[in-house]
Amino acid sequence: MKLTELIEIDILQKIQDSFSKFTGMASITTNPEGAPITVGSGFSEFCMKYTRNGSVLGNRRCEACDKKGAVCTLQSGKATTYFCHAGLVDFAAPIMLNDEMIGCFIGGQVRTGPLDEGSIREVAKELGIDPEEYVAASRKVQLLDRDYINKSVQYLEEIAAIISQMAYHNYMALHKSIELEQNSRAKARYAVQHMIKMKKEILRWNHHFKDIDKAGMPDSFKEILKLVNIKAYDIISDIQDTEEYLNISLGNIQLREEVYNVRDMMEEIRLNAEIRAKEFEGEYRIEIDSSVPQWLFGDKGRIGMLISKQLEYGCRFSKDCIWIKMSAEPYGYGVMVCVRVISEKTVIPEPALEQMRACLEQGQSASENSCYHKVEGMTVFGVMVKQMAGEMKVESEEGKGTCFTMSLPQLEIRRNEDDL
Repeated sequence: MKLTELIEIDILQKIQDSFSKFTGMASITTNPEGAPITVGSGFSEFCMKYTRNGSVLGNRRCEACDKKGAVCTLQSGKATTYFCHAGLVDFAAPIMLNDEMIGCFIGGQVRTGPLDEGSIREVAKELGIDPEEYVAASRKVQLLDRDYINKSVQYLEEIAAIISQMAYHNYMALHKSIELEQNSRAKARYAVQHMIKMKKEILRWNHHFKDIDKAGMPDSFKEILKLVNIKAYDIISDIQDTEEYLNISLGNIQLREEVYNVRDMMEEIRLNAEIRAKEFEGEYRIEIDSSVPQWLFGDKGRIGMLISKQLEYGCRFSKDCIWIKMSAEPYGYGVMVCVRVISEKTVIPEPALEQMRACLEQGQSASENSCYHKVEGMTVFGVMVKQMAGEMKVESEEGKGTCFTMSLPQLEIRRNEDDL
């Protein structure tokens, strides 16, 4: 586990800045290998301007010293004091998690007495720095007594211990969160399987009812069966919404793409529209423009379901004729298929319209106290359309009616007669 995965860099930076302001010493936080993960605080001109930024070799040596500090603390498990390559005093304390070092808090860049200016000049020549400027900068380095440095080391060690505690608490919280997520996912998977079983069972009984309908029963009984058939489709629709929502939360949205005949698919939609028309006692018309190719490549099952849902939403509000219009236009290497469900005499109230758009565009769920129960399931619908790189919008205006428009990109497949 990385330190930055448990504590934000901004927080580490603020702690480090506070240490430098309070002690007057430089500080930096590194990973276990000694690589910096924060910006250095309170760095001296000698170190920052000349050694680190003024020389590639100098910067390399400084990083090696930081790594040395990290290694020393890793080996000892406690704060360590050492001299850097330029002769300054540095110290480091480990940041631990479950007996493993996940970071290192380094401080210092101070001296306990006069520096050997002859040695400073030699180092300057090695690093390609002007010797006199380097010596002048070294004289500005903080001169501190050993007792003050020891107290600062102790303070740095205490801060490192506090950071370690913060990391541990965040680690435990994250671990608990992961456990809860795993439990939630397990329950969601169970719910998905249960939904699939329910859907299969309802479809099985629905087929039985259709067989009974063909068996010459009285008209009154047939009307009851038709009502049951309509309600069965409603239940299946709700189950599909729940199933898709759970799959989305599990990240299980997978496209099952295939070559399909558009007009065959729309014939299935027509049967669904026929049932819906009986439910709201209206009429329906299906119009497929000549611009729509005969064969497309895509997820036929999911597209058919989306169009059926689109029709369902149109019927929820409409009390008159429903138009289902399909068209297509060139789109990159494929076509953009556009499906419109239109009710020319229906106008959706503005509050309901706003909530529908929020569900479709922003993924918001209908509020519990909302009186517009007809928008339920639209959140899942909107997410599914976006998953397929499509777009869904709803428009409603007095005098023009209501239009649900879904656009989905598909690949056009051109087949010869021999392929059929």
